[in-house]
Amino acid sequence: MALNSAVTADGGEIGRAQAVQAQACFLAPHTDMNPVLLKPNSDTGAQVIIHGRAVTTMN
Repeated sequence: MALNSAVTADGGEIGRAQAVQAQACFLAPHTDMNPVLLKPNSDTGAQVIIHGRAVTTMN
């Protein structure tokens, strides 16, 4: 679960930590590096992002 995210070259979304790790390895960030991302949007809910694309919101 990550509140902060980064955008990949293909427009997908990954966690900021995965983007920093890719940068440390001199690799371009890719959605395969973070296939499932949960972004909290309330105390009890989260946006579900699969392979860089928002799929649904769970409560």
